[in-house]
Amino acid sequence: MDLMKPGESVLVILQPTEQRKIQNSKKWIQRSEVLVLLMTVNLAFSAGLFFQSMAERIVFSREVVKAMKKVDRLENELVNATSMQDQQIEKLKNDLLCTKVRTENKLTTMKSGNSYYFHNDSMVNWTEAKKYCEHSGMHLATIEDENELQSFWTIDYFWLSASDMGQSAGHFLWGDGSELEHISRWWKDGEPNAFGAEREACVSIYKSKLFDQPCSYKAFFVCQLPDSCK
Repeated sequence: MDLMKPGESVLVILQPTEQRKIQNSKKWIQRSEVLVLLMTVNLAFSAGLFFQSMAERIVFSREVVKAMKKVDRLENELVNATSMQDQQIEKLKNDLLCTKVRTENKLTTMKSGNSYYFHNDSMVNWTEAKKYCEHSGMHLATIEDENELQSFWTIDYFWLSASDMGQSAGHFLWGDGSELEHISRWWKDGEPNAFGAEREACVSIYKSKLFDQPCSYKAFFVCQLPDSCK
């Protein structure tokens, strides 16, 4: 089953043409200043070989030091300007992605401030659910506290991010790497019980209680809006 949404595509952020021209021009000027200063320093070193008096050599040395400091300052300014521009572009990409996710999905926001998308149109295995959420700019839901758990009152099984995949059997981790202990009151009585040798267990929720099931089982799932979109 293809779970990608129609018309879904990767966001490409392009700066306005004039803005790019101005920024490139500034960078070119800064690089030019650095090159000119370096050439000046090289010439000065060559000329310094012909200085006769100690006074002339001292003045020359001071000028060289000043020129080198200016070169360092311009190079640092160029690096900082490039870094700042990259950060602004990444922020713009993230803002647009968050807007896209909110627009295309019906999200439910809990008291904690976390926003979730309950997918109940089709039942899939845990791996397919994980991929769907990630392709949609989200991730499988991670429950952080018991109050949040009680808000997940579902009448069907929904996949969450926790599983023991890649871990020792029964060692459950949430998608963010935090541990889901066996003794947690969040589990349904008698759970977890489906893990063991050569078995992979993934965690679902039903009526605000957690269940472990083989990851190949079919269930609905819950995607979570990333923290970067808050």
